[in-house]
Amino acid sequence: SSFTQTNPQLNSQMIKIIKSFLGQHRFSEIVEFGCGVGNFTLFLSEITSRMVVIENDLRNLIPLRQNLQNHALGQQVSIFENLKHYFSSIKIDTNASADKLYFVNPARSGVGSLFDHPLGASQVVYVSCYMDSFLVDAIKLENQGFKLEKITLFDQFPHSEHFEIISLFKRT
Repeated sequence: SSFTQTNPQLNSQMIKIIKSFLGQHRFSEIVEFGCGVGNFTLFLSEITSRMVVIENDLRNLIPLRQNLQNHALGQQVSIFENLKHYFSSIKIDTNASADKLYFVNPARSGVGSLFDHPLGASQVVYVSCYMDSFLVDAIKLENQGFKLEKITLFDQFPHSEHFEIISLFKRT
């Protein structure tokens, strides 16, 4: 694929941070954008009974489907190959639900049009590798009534200038 996490240990450390942000909260539904091969999908499936995943990079779909099959998550997870397909296939619930989470881990370009539509969720976890697109998307979230609650920088590529932003937005 075009990108995946650098190694399992760093991926596990990122998951620990995200879990600390979410606490013991369970969600009725999680919408994950930029799921890749399922690095975060697998742990997110433990805190929900229903997931929708959106992956724009078609090279990730084969290993993603294999990971879901290997972990018996095929019935729990619906896969959409891009935002257009997602928006045309579902009825978007614009009512904020305390039980719904958006989890986004986009490419450098950000989430595209995802935040241009009302999000029917109370929380958004945003993992970003690029500050510029993160800021553009954070403004869109703020305009929808979300507030940045927690943020941390994660050194995923030691000895480089690159870092990941792990953040939690909550609807005010």
